[in-house]
Amino acid sequence: MKNKHLIPLVLLATLSSGCVSETITSSLNSSSEIEVKEDLAFKTALSKISKGYNAIATFEGSYLANSTLNAAKFTKQQVLKTHEAIATRDVSLKEDGSLDDVSKATRFEIVRANPLGKNYTKTLSYKNEEVGDVSNPKYLGTRFEPMFYNPFEFLKGGLEHYDNYYEVPESIALQLATHFGVNVSNYSNRNFKEAKLYRKGESFSDFKFLYEDENYGSDNLKFSFNLKFLETGDIEVPVINPIEDDGTDKSALKSSIEKVSGNNFTLKIDVKPGPLNMATALKWRYYFDGENVFAYSNLAHSIPMLASGDVLHKKNDKGTMDRYVYDGVSSSFVLDSAANSTYEEILPGIKDMSLALISNSSGSYKANLGGGNNSSLVHKALFNAFLPLDFRSNVAQYTANSLNITIDESGLPKIKQTYFYSLSNDDFGENNTMEITYSNVGSTELPSEVKAKLSK
Repeated sequence: MKNKHLIPLVLLATLSSGCVSETITSSLNSSSEIEVKEDLAFKTALSKISKGYNAIATFEGSYLANSTLNAAKFTKQQVLKTHEAIATRDVSLKEDGSLDDVSKATRFEIVRANPLGKNYTKTLSYKNEEVGDVSNPKYLGTRFEPMFYNPFEFLKGGLEHYDNYYEVPESIALQLATHFGVNVSNYSNRNFKEAKLYRKGESFSDFKFLYEDENYGSDNLKFSFNLKFLETGDIEVPVINPIEDDGTDKSALKSSIEKVSGNNFTLKIDVKPGPLNMATALKWRYYFDGENVFAYSNLAHSIPMLASGDVLHKKNDKGTMDRYVYDGVSSSFVLDSAANSTYEEILPGIKDMSLALISNSSGSYKANLGGGNNSSLVHKALFNAFLPLDFRSNVAQYTANSLNITIDESGLPKIKQTYFYSLSNDDFGENNTMEITYSNVGSTELPSEVKAKLSK
């Protein structure tokens, strides 16, 4: 019942008593006080949610497309601090609507705005530390406001108020559902049923949005979107805490990594495309001799020989490494860039890798995905740890999806990791496999043909 409907009911009761004028005045004052109080509570709730919210969004919908029944369903948590940060994660709920134990351990994807309003992500490094990352292709160069505005900032007044909820127009309800990831265009033929924003005290508690069901034969097509607000106002944004070690024995892997933690070894990287051959097969061999770094860019021949594209990092008088690329026409190394990288920075980061990110499975070492550790988070953290600076790829890093480390007969680590490759940055693609092996630890020298070029 609307609060404004209380006044006529009071008048009807008092007219029979004979105290008409006093009662009318008293009733009007009382009703006015109620309305002012309710209006103030609404403004307070609106002010809070405009600053930020922590909410659980639940959606279930079904629709027909080309006579095929399609369904969409999700439950996700979104924490938004207006103009500053957003954190999202998939969750599941118990029957009472509370988060289950697995959800509580699941890690958020976090995007923040820098002082200029540009997006960067909070992620995990291979050292198992939270770091800021500006190279994520998903958000590179984008601004926070167009992508992650607070839709409740645009909700002002004028909503029809009932006892404990407000009626929300369909247009605003659609904006809210879209903001949380619902493709509302699939339901544009539905009849609007209701959209209600519930308030408890001076805070909003829930939002419910429904379209009428549609029946097509035995199919009952639905649309149900709900928000449950855990908190509104000046909220705290989640952080990415370090991953806890799972307790499996990694002593053999630790010993193996210690063997290649110096600055002298040969590293071979073999990239194999999937069965569709969407990418080019590559074979690189890096020689780290302790002072200089040389890489055959593609071992197309059984006996390696210099070819255009081979890379040489040579120490300069500043203590950093200049990068040269071999030119087959002039048969010489041509300066590519006077880099500021040091020899240590060009080395793979495996020696600094946190073993808490690894789990031992019967002598095969994989990413530690227990305790709610997101697969994408851990695989992204580990991907570039095994690669020299030249070979590190932010594009492949963000699609990394598996890792397997074994120990070879020489006691050296052998790494195999995969990443999803797509020509058009969509869901059509295949996994590329990267195999990384060590050899000649402590005895690596540059190839003689490279030495000959350096001596000239």
